[in-house]
Amino acid sequence: MQNSKYIKINEDLTTIKVEHDSRTTLRNTGQAESYLLLCSGSHSLCLTVEKGADVTLIEASDATPDFCYEIHLESGASLRHVRIDLTDKKTRYTLHQEKDSRYEMSLISLCGNQENLFTMHSEGEGTDTRMCGFTYGQAAYKVKNTIRLHHHKPHATSYQAFKYVADDKSRLSFDGKIIVELNAQKIEAYQKNNNILISEEAHIASDPQLEIYADDVRCSHGSTIGQLDADALFYMQSRGISYKSACGMLIRSFADEPLSIIKEDWLREQIEDIIASMLK
Repeated sequence: MQNSKYIKINEDLTTIKVEHDSRTTLRNTGQAESYLLLCSGSHSLCLTVEKGADVTLIEASDATPDFCYEIHLESGASLRHVRIDLTDKKTRYTLHQEKDSRYEMSLISLCGNQENLFTMHSEGEGTDTRMCGFTYGQAAYKVKNTIRLHHHKPHATSYQAFKYVADDKSRLSFDGKIIVELNAQKIEAYQKNNNILISEEAHIASDPQLEIYADDVRCSHGSTIGQLDADALFYMQSRGISYKSACGMLIRSFADEPLSIIKEDWLREQIEDIIASMLK
């Protein structure tokens, strides 16, 4: 790829922190990272996690308008990717997983217009693929996540859970599809998209899909769209909690699953502070 970074990670390295430039405000206030990767000026990242390696990738996006990932997990490799989107962004993301590899992503979208295309290939038996996302839409921002997860081999699992909160005039979209190929038996795959509408002018489009050619699988998908629980809001206000604070507590609870993947306290706390500031 032109203007790319090529990185191979072995068992000696445990954490990568990606900062596209010095403008990001997310900082590690705890222990130093084992490995720091600066991607300023790069528009693509080719990352290979070698056999048996266990890696964490932390990314805070900058204003690079287009970005492309090529991720390859070798047999037994594990990658946990935490990504925080705070600006306009268009991303293409391709993942290849070999036998017994594990992939886990937490995608937090809090500001800007974003369009993410994920093309994911489970190419070995025993793979585990997990994606959780949280989007808080404000102003007139548009966020679209498109996911195509292909199960090519049997005895694999996948899990997707995306949660959207749409306020103001934001427009949020989830377009997810799990494809189970003909010989990919014994697959367990689950996909859900849960949504909360705050504003009557906001819009959410949700389209989870399954495309199954094997006959011995356990797959399900679902979608919900609703509002904040009026009874819970009333109860909290009756206990002296302000309306805004009560809304914030319910939204933070709603976002718990994607945030729980973030093991780094310093990072999770900063994300929670950003969400809280957006509610004021």
